[in-house]
Amino acid sequence: MQEKLLGKYQIITEQSASVMIARYNNNDYRIEIVGKTPQSGKYSEIAKNINSISHKNISNLKIEEDTKNFYFVDKDFGEGYSDLKAEWFGENYVSLIKCYLQVLDAVDFIHQRGFYHGNINPRKIIVDRNDNAYLLDFGRCYIYAMLSNKPDTQFYAPEQINQNECYKESDIYSLGLCMLNILIEYQFDTFSFLNEYKDFNSLESIYEKITEEDEKLDKINAELFLLIKKMLKFEPENRATLIDIRKDLSYLLNSILPQKTFAIRVSDKILEQWRENHDCERYTEKQNIQNMIEGFRAYWEFGKDKNDREEVRIAIGNVVFCCSGDPYDKFLKLKEHFYCFHIIENPNIIERQQRFGLPTDDKFIIIDQDVYPPDCDNAGEAIRELRIKFLQKQNEDKKYETDRKSIASEEDLLKAEKKTIEEKKNTRKVILKEFDKGKDTVTLEFIADEDNESDENSEIEEYDNIEISKKEEKDFKTSQAVILERSKDSDKVLSGTILQAKAGQSVTVQLEKYAVLKNLPKNSKDREPAGNDAEKEKPRLLLKKGEEYYLSYDYQVEEIIWNKRNRALEELQNGNTQIPNFLRKINRPQEFIKNDLIDVPEFYNENLDENQKLAVQKSLSLSNDCEVLVLQGPPGTGKTTTITEIVTQILKTRPNDKVLIASQSNQAVDNVLEKICTFEDKILRIGNDPKKMSKIIHQIKY
Repeated sequence: MQEKLLGKYQIITEQSASVMIARYNNNDYRIEIVGKTPQSGKYSEIAKNINSISHKNISNLKIEEDTKNFYFVDKDFGEGYSDLKAEWFGENYVSLIKCYLQVLDAVDFIHQRGFYHGNINPRKIIVDRNDNAYLLDFGRCYIYAMLSNKPDTQFYAPEQINQNECYKESDIYSLGLCMLNILIEYQFDTFSFLNEYKDFNSLESIYEKITEEDEKLDKINAELFLLIKKMLKFEPENRATLIDIRKDLSYLLNSILPQKTFAIRVSDKILEQWRENHDCERYTEKQNIQNMIEGFRAYWEFGKDKNDREEVRIAIGNVVFCCSGDPYDKFLKLKEHFYCFHIIENPNIIERQQRFGLPTDDKFIIIDQDVYPPDCDNAGEAIRELRIKFLQKQNEDKKYETDRKSIASEEDLLKAEKKTIEEKKNTRKVILKEFDKGKDTVTLEFIADEDNESDENSEIEEYDNIEISKKEEKDFKTSQAVILERSKDSDKVLSGTILQAKAGQSVTVQLEKYAVLKNLPKNSKDREPAGNDAEKEKPRLLLKKGEEYYLSYDYQVEEIIWNKRNRALEELQNGNTQIPNFLRKINRPQEFIKNDLIDVPEFYNENLDENQKLAVQKSLSLSNDCEVLVLQGPPGTGKTTTITEIVTQILKTRPNDKVLIASQSNQAVDNVLEKICTFEDKILRIGNDPKKMSKIIHQIKY
């Protein structure tokens, strides 16, 4: 068996001395090897930024490295995929526009992270039979200088060719050319885009050819042609934005999506009940029901009725139709229409079904028992198809609920901690009576907080059945750290210490040096003249006699920590995490993809046992689909030694990588630090108390 590149890519064939076809995790890759030079350092940073981009519709050019070479890794998609070309889609405009929208999402994702693609063309977009589109080669434009194969510039924007400049708008121009190429392939056989287009100046003649034969353009391509022309403006700032393009494509897609129409057959008994409930004239009930559901989305729910029979409920507007859920009639044929045996108008049931039901944009017509309208879609087929989709949605909803419940206890804990912090702060409203600029002291008198009282009164009025205890006001104690602010939760505060306290009346606060001078108004007679050091610093909190402020114990550190934890929890809930779907993966670890283990040529610590070596091997095998490794064990089992070996392996093979080592204790971090600093001096040690850090940090170059 041939050797492995980087310990993981099994070489299959060698196309040249620097280009290999290799396999890893059952996928094939084309790998180009480029030797490092003294000027290659910047590409390591570029590689890390490019490799950090992860999106379902993007296939990155992955850049890996060791001490000698860069390895540019392209995934080979193989059979079942096609470049972006008209013959793949045929007349299926729905699939084509869906692919366009996916490519737009991928480009938008790249742009939001401060990058551009730089070389979008039909060969860089591939699609599969399930209408999934993938944008290839993201990142290649940043490192063309290192690669042997140079780019095809036919789909470049004018600024890329004329000025050697690339912007985000350049990607819009290139995508517009791809769409124009498809349009011409679809509708015209008298000329070819690839033959006609040389640069921006070619567009005018291409537009003329299309206009001369505009009768060949069907309605969809006519709309696409108008959009493409907006994307192909010469000046980048005049081109259509991604938002505008998505809006136009979505509108076009909705106009051609097949919309089904179903008939709901209601019995005379149901119509009679409707007349009584809605005061309708006889023979107007069906139209009355039709008017109430016209223009609303439908929400489907499948289950059993009270007699344990299959039931489908269809919520439309303010009405829920309870129908038989059996897709077959008594002759075992698929039912042509829905049969409604009950109508529900309970707002709570409707709201619940709109929340948990399966939404569709189908149309419905209300018919009598003996009416057989033509051109309606088959109800039995809909029941079979939508029941499967509903069950899939239920499974997804259950997973979401599991995810939500998994952090509910953490949410409750944060709320309790926030309440405790607020109680300990003992925030009181005060008025500034005196200040001493020489001693840096202020005297504050307590006053009633009318805003707080009105809030409490409003709460009592709203929840008159709930006992609300009034906040207990406590006296401030001397020598305690406090903060003074203009309003609650302000970011402009002055810190100090209680010097004197008169119970329930006033306090004198010792502020930091020059705090009074620095925070007096410029026109104050107590302010020092210009030139004083206090004049150079802008006031954090203007101090005026007779003005109202808020005084509280200083819990700023605790609040900062709380805010960080709360923000992290919100980001986790919203999916804004470096690891995609991280909350789901925490609750369902099986969703992580297991990687093949790479080969580790040597271990720098010869005393590692087999478990420690395996842990190192697994950590070095992590990739985008398997991002987490947890090492557990009681004290003294070698976790720190293992972590040291992992960091050593990374820094020895990829010296430009950055590694963050964090712990709840200084000792744990220093244990690793003291071992790593023997071969690495580019170390930044951060902690809240330098006295508790290892003395070795003073020997490290920053």
